[in-house]
Order: sequence, then C-alpha cells, then structure tokens
Amino acid sequence: MKAALYTLSVGLVAAALGCGGKPAEAPTTDATPTETAKPRTNGNAPSMHQELGSVDKAKVQKAFDGTADAMMNCFKNGSKRVETLAGDVKFFVRIAHDGSTKYAFIEGGDLGDRLTEKCMLDQLSGVHWPSPEEGDEAEARFSTGFDVHDARPAGPWAADKVPGTVTGSKAVAACTAGAHGFSVTVYVAPDGKKGRIQAAGVAVTSKEAAEKADCLAGAFVGAETPSPGGWVAKTTLSL
Repeated sequence: MKAALYTLSVGLVAAALGCGGKPAEAPTTDATPTETAKPRTNGNAPSMHQELGSVDKAKVQKAFDGTADAMMNCFKNGSKRVETLAGDVKFFVRIAHDGSTKYAFIEGGDLGDRLTEKCMLDQLSGVHWPSPEEGDEAEARFSTGFDVHDARPAGPWAADKVPGTVTGSKAVAACTAGAHGFSVTVYVAPDGKKGRIQAAGVAVTSKEAAEKADCLAGAFVGAETPSPGGWVAKTTLSL
C-alpha cells in the first residue's frame, strides 16, 4: 500500500466561559516535520490567544501524534470498502477544562466516507489533552491527508452532475433542517448505465450541524446518479 500523507495543523484558541472580547492575534510557529504517516506541523500552526487561556503547544501536538497509528488503521479499513478512498480531513476539537475532549467534528476536507470519519473522531474522543490554563476551555484544529490506496484514484466530477432529485430530496431536507454550512463529498461508482453513490463524507461549520452529519451522509449513500463513465468519480457539494 502506498504510504498515506499525514499532516498536522494545530490552531489553539482558548475559550474562557463567561469572558467577552475578541481574542488578539497570536504568532505562528513552525515545527520540524516528522516521518511519513506521522503528524507534522505546518506553517499555519500552532498559535494561541493567551488572554483567554493557554495550552502547552508541544503537549497538544504530542497528544495528537499519539493517534497516528489509529488514524491510519481507520483509513486502511475504509479503503477496504472504498478502494479509491483518499483526501484531506480537518478536525475541530473542543478541549474541556480537565483535558478531555468535550466534542470533535469534521470541519473541512474531502475524504468522503462517513464511516472512516467517525472512526477518526472516535480516536480523538479518547485523547487526554493538556488542561487549559487561565480559561475553562480551548479549541484545536488539526489537518491530515491520505493518499489513495493501490487502486486507481477516483476521477474528478462536476458537482452539478449530482441530480437535484438527490440534493433536493426529502431525506436531505429532513437531515439539514434547522442547520446550514454542510460540505458533502461523494464517490459515485458505475452501476450499469447509471451511477450510484457508494460513500459520502460530511464536513460542517458548527457543533449543531455536526449532529446531523450521520443523517446527511446516509441520505446520499445509495442514491442514483448519471453514470460517471468507466470508473469511480468523486465530487464535493455545498449545502
């Protein structure tokens, strides 16, 4: 199997309950990349807004580094179901005052398989982070990327090829009711003369929307589409 590219971006924003005001801008720090299939920092992170609380940057990175093997296993298992599985995942984590994960969700990316995304979120739910100081909570953002398995990559597809009978279905409407800011990535496989969505992943912009991600992914999987041609296609839609 081709090694997956696994990258890390950590942006830390402490959130003190009951405190007001806009956080000040903080400096950005670079770190030396680690080996392939292990998290590594990039030029956008980590950063902290000190006035609302602080979290030890090195300890946060170390805590996330500890999930690398488990994250890779999630990806490998997903590749067994979706052979063209590949893409980026951007996580949002709310760290509680005791260092536990209060909640986490997929904030961005295009991996496109909800079962794999949930597996990865499960790994983050059990991480013990450094406890925020001078503040009740903190926020962290991490980015990872995975190369395609040994299979041929999915071909690009225009988002408007996913018919309105799918995006505007009652099932999709029911899942998104009361929320917005969804990004849905789907893999469309040939199915005779037509196509069918074999997997879907969901990125959101809020905790409230994240609670609807399972429902939304389920509303897309199995839906009929035009044929993608002779191979699997992949596209991302905004809802």
